[in-house]
Amino acid sequence: MAIHIKNKEYRNEFDFGYTPIVKIGESDDTGIELGIRVLKPFEKYESAESDKEICALLLNGKVNFNIENLALYYQASRNSVFNQEPVGFTVSKNTNVCVENLETITRLIEIKTLNPRNFKPQYIFPRNVKIEERGKELLGNTAYRLVKTIFDKKNAPDSNLVIGEVINLPGKWSSYPPHHHPQPEIYFYQFEPKQGFGFAQIGDKVVKVQDNDAIKILDGADHPQVAAPGYVMWYLWVIKHLPNNPYLGFEYDLEHEWLLNEKAKIWQPKKRR
Repeated sequence: MAIHIKNKEYRNEFDFGYTPIVKIGESDDTGIELGIRVLKPFEKYESAESDKEICALLLNGKVNFNIENLALYYQASRNSVFNQEPVGFTVSKNTNVCVENLETITRLIEIKTLNPRNFKPQYIFPRNVKIEERGKELLGNTAYRLVKTIFDKKNAPDSNLVIGEVINLPGKWSSYPPHHHPQPEIYFYQFEPKQGFGFAQIGDKVVKVQDNDAIKILDGADHPQVAAPGYVMWYLWVIKHLPNNPYLGFEYDLEHEWLLNEKAKIWQPKKRR
C-alpha cells in the first residue's frame, strides 16, 4: 500500500509554528505523529506530552534545549541535514522541554508516539550517531548510501521508536535490495538542490517524491528508493515498535537477495572495438 503525503505549499517553506504532516489516528494509521516546527527569531516555546514520548531534531538553526528546568541543558546547531550529523533530544511523557531559538529562523522536526513508560531524557549528539556505509563496493556502488541510526532498541530500550537518517546519493538507490518489516514506518524527504526528486516504491506502487514529502510504509511492504541523477536525497526514517514485536532489523525480499553476493555476476555491455 502506497500512502504518499505531499502538499505543494510545503515545497518552498513551512509556516511559522507547528505544521503536522502525519497524525496519530488518521487513515492508514502508523501510530506516529510527525511535524515541522519553524521558530521566529529568538522565539522560545515549551513542550510536554502527558501520554507521548517526543523526539525533536534540528533541520537547521541554532537553539538552546532545556530539559526539566536546567536539569539538562544543551546548545545545539546544525546548518544542513546534508553536511552535518543529527542533533536534538528524546524524552518520555510528562517531561517538560524548553527550546529557545538563537538565530533568525530555526526549523525542527518533531516525532511523537504513545508510550506509557518513563525513561531518562537523552540529548542526541553527533558523536553518538551510528553511521554506516551501506552498499559500498556492491552492484558497482549503485546502492551506496550513508545510513545514520540515531537510536534503536539497543541504546533506547524504553522508547517505542527507532529513528535515523539516510543520505541517498544522486542517481543511486537506498533501502536496497528491497526489504520489509512488519513495523510501520515513515519517510520524510528533503533534496539538494530543492527542486530535486526521486522515486519510492512501496509494495507494487511507485510514487514520485519531492522536497518535504512523506510516505507511510505499512503492511510489511518492500520500500526501495532511488534519487534522480544530480540530486541528493535526504530522508528521515521513523519506525514504531509493535506490541511484543519490536523492530530489530529487516528481511530482504528473497527474490533479490542474491544481489548481496560480492561475486554476483551483473550484466555489463560488451566493449566496442
